[in-house]
Amino acid sequence: MASPSTPWWRSTTATTGAASLRSTRSPSPGRWRTSSQGLRFVGILAYEGQIYDLTDRRAVLDAARRSYDVMGGVAERLRGAGIPVERVSVGASATARAAADHPAVTELRPGSYIFQDRYQVSMGAASVEECALCVLATVVSVPAADRAIIDVGSKGLSWSPPLGAGGYGLILGHEEATIARLADEHGILSVPEGARPFSIGERVRVIPNSHPPVVNAFSELIGYRGDRIDVVWPIAARGRMQ
Repeated sequence: MASPSTPWWRSTTATTGAASLRSTRSPSPGRWRTSSQGLRFVGILAYEGQIYDLTDRRAVLDAARRSYDVMGGVAERLRGAGIPVERVSVGASATARAAADHPAVTELRPGSYIFQDRYQVSMGAASVEECALCVLATVVSVPAADRAIIDVGSKGLSWSPPLGAGGYGLILGHEEATIARLADEHGILSVPEGARPFSIGERVRVIPNSHPPVVNAFSELIGYRGDRIDVVWPIAARGRMQ
């Protein structure tokens, strides 16, 4: 049976920055409203965005676990004040496995986990082989031995390069090359001496740095097994940001 009231969450920032919520600065439970007309308090929610400034795997996990400890402390303070906390929800794909093992966490929200991308690889959360999403591009020009151009640019790739990884995507089969610059509809590749050369008309797969803006740029997602297209999914939420 549906509840007569809508569940709501208290959003809690559990980071290490200036806006951080530390255990000594947890909000006073007496100041929290746990119900209102049509609403019912169910838990606290946070996102560990600070980990994306890190590349060392141990540092990533340590920072995330500190956040989970803070969340657990807030939940216990609320429960101690007689406020039920049904859910402690955390995000961040790069630390999803650590979150699943933490006793305070009851819910995970790992978005990038579904596909993985170069950000997850740079933080040690995934391997290149585990990245399921690629952008299929065509080499349209090879003006010099050290340069090539593909037909996907900023409209189809992510602008943000991960820490410790150069370029705007990883080209499978041409890992030595770098997507050095992006125009709107073209990517300019830097090809080092001795690297496998590109040829005009060649189709290449690019693992994006960050997949969410890439998915939002296309109307369809094509699933394939080997060389066979297995399914085509429409991206119904494309362009629905308001």
